[in-house]
Amino acid sequence: MDLAAGGPGTRRRGAGRYGGDPGEHPLHRPLDLPSRAVPDLSVTTEEPTLKADPFAQLKLLDVQGLDQRADQLRHQRANLPELAEIAALQAGRTSLENQARDARIVADDLIVEQRKVDADVEQVKARRVRDRDRMDQGLITNPKDLERMQHELQSLERRITSLEDDELEVMARLEDAQGNLDALSAQVAEADERLAALATARDEKLAEIDATLTQLGADRRAAAEGLPED
Repeated sequence: MDLAAGGPGTRRRGAGRYGGDPGEHPLHRPLDLPSRAVPDLSVTTEEPTLKADPFAQLKLLDVQGLDQRADQLRHQRANLPELAEIAALQAGRTSLENQARDARIVADDLIVEQRKVDADVEQVKARRVRDRDRMDQGLITNPKDLERMQHELQSLERRITSLEDDELEVMARLEDAQGNLDALSAQVAEADERLAALATARDEKLAEIDATLTQLGADRRAAAEGLPED
């Protein structure tokens, strides 16, 4: 057997391996795989629609309308104009009442002061009358005592004049304080009268709204009868 290189019996390198002769088969030929069908994403499937009962739809619209009306009434109930006016008027009345209380204290203090001044005036006047009576009755015969009594009467006259001036001043201040108190008291009374009228109007409107809400509730229950709860 001729085993020389290049002889006919010589096997070429690679012969007998998988794929056979590299000259017969490409080295990187892709495998032939069975093709798969690609779904067409443009095609949409439609779920079967359930047709709602027209009667149920109408009932549902009725329920929604009743709910909307009830919401409107509840909003109206919480925002009555009388409520805002009552709140503002009550705040103003509180301020007026505080002012009236302070004015009443001032007036009471001036009344006490006036009584004290009046008492002082009457006391000095009584002493003047007593000293004059003693002089007029001749009970004072000593010239020095008589002179001293005359000086005392002059002093009493000046004291009475001063006290009467004080009395007039206190009376004027008391008159102003009493006038201020009367004005504030009148404003408080006016506020109370207005509050009473507003409260009456508020209560009437609230009662009317509440009655309507009660009727709407009954109507809604009747309209929702037979409808699914969801």
